[in-house]
Amino acid sequence: MAVAADKTTEGSPVGISSYTKPDVHRDTTSSVSLSWNSPEGESSFYRIEWTSGSGSSSVDTTDLSITITSLTPGVDYQFLVMAVAADNTTEGRPVGISLYTSK
Repeated sequence: MAVAADKTTEGSPVGISSYTKPDVHRDTTSSVSLSWNSPEGESSFYRIEWTSGSGSSSVDTTDLSITITSLTPGVDYQFLVMAVAADNTTEGRPVGISLYTSK
């Protein structure tokens, strides 16, 4: 959950409310769109992390949705979304989803 600048007010954990199926291009999948609900309380931005067998990446956004591109087709990815407080360090409890990009 996010913690406000007063360091005591806590929000609810961020949850992934829905997602869209990965976009298909030339019989492969190389992107995925995720969306989530804003938690109660204050948060500065959201951190999205994703991992596969070959490594991990992350990106920060202030939006409630994101499209992640340049994924490798035929790979199982784990995505985590978490709110980050105004101190740019305190992270809420991550919520995740697993998606397999089709070949």
